Amino acid sequence: MKNIKIRMSGVLKSILLTAGLSCAAFAANAQQMSGTVYIDANGTASTTVFKNWYSWWRSMQGLTRTDGGPTMTAGLLSSVTVEVLNSNTVAEASFVDLPATIGLSSTVTLTIKGNGNELWYSGTNAAIRFNGADYVTIVNLKIKNSNTTPGGIWLTNQADYNTISNCEIFLNSNTSANSSTYYISMSTSVTSPTANGTTATGTTGQPGSFNTFTGLKLYTQSGAPGPYYGVTLNGNSQNYSSVAQNNIFSNSTISNFNYMAVYSYYPNGTRVEGNDISRSNAIAGGQTTLYGVYFYYPYCTSRSSTISANNIHDLPFAGASTGNTNLSSIYGTYVYYAYGTPSNPFKMDGNTFKNIYYSTGSRYVNYIYYPQYIEMTNNTIESVQGTSTSSTAYDWYVYYPIGVRANNNISNNGKTLGYLYCWYIYYNASGSWTWNEFINNRITNNTAVNYMYSAYIYYYTGTNNWKVNNNYVVNNAATGSTGYHYFYVYYAYNYEVCNNIVAGNKANSHYVYFYNGLSGTYTAEIRNNTFVSDMTNCPTPSSAYAYFYFYLYYHTVWFSGNIIDCIGAPKNGTNPYYRYIYMYLSYANPSN
Repeated sequence: MKNIKIRMSGVLKSILLTAGLSCAAFAANAQQMSGTVYIDANGTASTTVFKNWYSWWRSMQGLTRTDGGPTMTAGLLSSVTVEVLNSNTVAEASFVDLPATIGLSSTVTLTIKGNGNELWYSGTNAAIRFNGADYVTIVNLKIKNSNTTPGGIWLTNQADYNTISNCEIFLNSNTSANSSTYYISMSTSVTSPTANGTTATGTTGQPGSFNTFTGLKLYTQSGAPGPYYGVTLNGNSQNYSSVAQNNIFSNSTISNFNYMAVYSYYPNGTRVEGNDISRSNAIAGGQTTLYGVYFYYPYCTSRSSTISANNIHDLPFAGASTGNTNLSSIYGTYVYYAYGTPSNPFKMDGNTFKNIYYSTGSRYVNYIYYPQYIEMTNNTIESVQGTSTSSTAYDWYVYYPIGVRANNNISNNGKTLGYLYCWYIYYNASGSWTWNEFINNRITNNTAVNYMYSAYIYYYTGTNNWKVNNNYVVNNAATGSTGYHYFYVYYAYNYEVCNNIVAGNKANSHYVYFYNGLSGTYTAEIRNNTFVSDMTNCPTPSSAYAYFYFYLYYHTVWFSGNIIDCIGAPKNGTNPYYRYIYMYLSYANPSN
């Protein structure tokens, strides 16, 4: 029995040793990914070398691979850097899947270095999909999607703290205008780039927060219709008004889009800055209505939401004119219920809108509806022209604002065949700011037929104080036989109107108009302005007016150093019908 026992003991040891070796071998082969790994079609498949993208991302999830390499344990042991050593010459049929389950965090991160190489994907919709993955950085990668229903990158399911930098997305087979197409989408559906979250968390929750997309080149093949949406950055309808998302799309180029270049629904702290937006890849028009940047209910909880330093140009395509455009209506920016705060206002700073040609529809270079605490500064509108006879033609349409700073802007060389409002600010209030501001704006060389409103600041919804200073309004024209030019500030509480030049404008009739019929205790400082109406050769002298109107009821008034004049020789011996300066100071206190 002893011998048997000895022999049995030896067999047991042999079995245990074999099992141990097998487990050790499995453990060695099934290790978690860590450190630096490579996507290298020319390499030998291993735990650090992957011959295709499919094998790499499946290995992170503990799934089998197709390149002959070993199966690995799901998740990352430590931070991983992926070096892409070459472009794939056979298209990937499966998208790159980056789920939350791979275990990324602020201390375990994933960096993909494209090194200028290309990920070629032939499937529908997005080539790379962040389904809850956080702390991923992708740099210097070219993404090519050769599907006719293409997408570039999609983020959903609270994909946070990701960075896409210095990458290209090329949609090289974009042949039709399909509403599910895009370069980048942050939404709850891979096929619906405008789908916002309806809850705070989960697959129907906030798609992503604290993500940065910067230095990107987003384009199609020449002559393509463009993706329906360029970039969409959506929030959620549950907590968008209180929880910061703080996503950024910046310093990138969109060279083609079919309907909206940038779309953001329920954002908070989202910034769209320093981008070049055009349809320079197109040779024909896209949709008959185009939007440059669209913001719906943007909030500013921890920082300002911004649309700044963007260059929106050459719409509907490079070389377009009013003679060949298909563009009926244009919204350079569309901002709906922007909720800034006195300390974090909604900002539109340093944008340029240039060479935009439309036909018979509406012109809203900037459409801003019910904003609270908004700064519109240092923007330039140049050569936006249309053949529309409509009354809905605006460079700046600002409706029911509370807290306005409109400073250092330029409107130049705009044209319509109907009305044109360079500035339309309607039913406004100062809110917590002491003054609303309209300062140092240049409004020059714009032409309408019926009504040319260089500035139309109208009525009040609460305390409404205005500084209207240092504006230069020169060489604008209303060419119709009874055309009107207006510089109009109506129902401000307190006025500071200093150092403005409104002169050299051509129209049959001219109105410079400051009015407040409210009782109370107010001030009006009107100093050192030049208001000159040029009525030389006015088309219809019998109905021509020059009207300088100062209705300052219950105001303490300072009125000095102003030049007010009406010039122009008679036309065929007929003088303009009516020229007058009217100052109403009932219950006022003239101080000088």
